[in-house]
Amino acid sequence: MMYYLELIELLVGFATILYFLGLFAGTVGFLGGILFNEPPFEVSNFSYNFHVWPSFIVFGIIVTKTYTSYFKKPLIYKKCKWLGVAAFIAWSYTWISSATSYYLRTLPSNQQHTPPVYLLPIELFWLQILIPFLIGGLLGYFILRSASKLIKN
Repeated sequence: MMYYLELIELLVGFATILYFLGLFAGTVGFLGGILFNEPPFEVSNFSYNFHVWPSFIVFGIIVTKTYTSYFKKPLIYKKCKWLGVAAFIAWSYTWISSATSYYLRTLPSNQQHTPPVYLLPIELFWLQILIPFLIGGLLGYFILRSASKLIKN
């Protein structure tokens, strides 16, 4: 049982690292846009605003969750159970809004930027949104199933 709990902790830590790497890239892009207009600071663009400004709230939620998880763990189990759900919703918003924003600004009819190499073609937009949820669901299913078998034995 302990092995699976450690594995879950490792996966959560890995997800946190990936989020902070993405946050670092977003912060560098945001500062580059403000200071050097590279990438363009598109404050009049709806899709840009839809993704960028709420990301500061998402940042606060993720930092609070990460800090509480690593330094005040008993508090999570007593009073802050909502932080896990809030972090998931915040991450989901970030993923969906960034993909939507990129797609809206890279459509052939409104191409403001060249599409990043990690975007699927627009016809597969639904799959672009769904992939991380499917991978996370599959990993979670196998981890929880294995942990459940260990608990029963």
